[in-house]
Amino acid sequence: MQSIKIILNSFFSMHTILWLNLVFGYYFKFTNSLFVNLLVKLYCVSCCGVIIAYTILIDDPTFDTSFSGTLYDAALVTEIFANVLLTIINEERILRKFSLDLTSEFPSIKQHYFVFYLTIVVLCLLKCCSIFMVDIEKFTSIDLFMNIFTFYAFCCGRSTFICVADCYLNIIHVLCKSLNEQLEKNNLKDTEKVDCVKHFLSSYVKISNNTFSTITVIRLKTITAFVSEFIKSIFIVYYFNSCTRVNLAFIAPWIFEIFLSLFSLFIPLIVMEVAALYIDDVKKQLSIQLLTYEDNNLHDALHDAFDYIDSSYFRYTLWNNVPLNLTLVLSFINLCTSYIIALLQFTY
Repeated sequence: MQSIKIILNSFFSMHTILWLNLVFGYYFKFTNSLFVNLLVKLYCVSCCGVIIAYTILIDDPTFDTSFSGTLYDAALVTEIFANVLLTIINEERILRKFSLDLTSEFPSIKQHYFVFYLTIVVLCLLKCCSIFMVDIEKFTSIDLFMNIFTFYAFCCGRSTFICVADCYLNIIHVLCKSLNEQLEKNNLKDTEKVDCVKHFLSSYVKISNNTFSTITVIRLKTITAFVSEFIKSIFIVYYFNSCTRVNLAFIAPWIFEIFLSLFSLFIPLIVMEVAALYIDDVKKQLSIQLLTYEDNNLHDALHDAFDYIDSSYFRYTLWNNVPLNLTLVLSFINLCTSYIIALLQFTY
């Protein structure tokens, strides 16, 4: 039983995710050997090169090889190339440090990466459905392999933000739940409440700082992903609009593909929104304590907690005051809708 637990703990770990990403061409430094690192980097570059060659230069049976289809593929492989290049440059040092810091600072909270694995499973099932929407006889074994390999290379490139958001949500959930349970006890003294609030604030500062340490990489990958999705969405609409015959069998694979890519993009933003809801619940509980009790030390601790929580909200932004949460999802949908309407008005 103990051995099974050890195996499961090792499987549901950041190290396993990094190895999975490595299979699909995303480098991380797992050894100090220069020769091995060079070979692994060459493997990652080769994977990226094969994906680019297959996607753009070779006919993909999933879609028509039109001008719009080529631009769609170009946006796809550009994001993959950018993510591969980024991993080769930073060697995933930030992500590995983030995981190690969480393990050392929150040893009692296990990181299971449930959201990441659930996302991968859902994307896997949906991708299989999208392939079967196309005439399967068009696919050779190489086509099938490369289509799936390219798709998961694309998804693994977005795994950084998903993993960070997953860890952040897990720890925030545990901290908020623990604080709420402590403050709801009727027999708790004011001094004990002060200790609870200070412990929560100390832990919240740690997870906030650890999460913020990854913000540069997250911003780069997220901006690249949003630009890619915007370009793909515009060209899909343009392609549909320029076709003389459009039926469900024709547009279904395209719609499914864009849905899958948007799903992988929006998941971490939704996770960050859920974490923000947990924080809002804590703020409500702290407000009740502030209005109910008159102990000065408790008031000071509560005000410190409020000040830091409010200030930390503006740390996780994509650019200026654009937060990395559900607001960004809605803003992106609004932007795409506006440009699609403008495109349709221009073409008709």
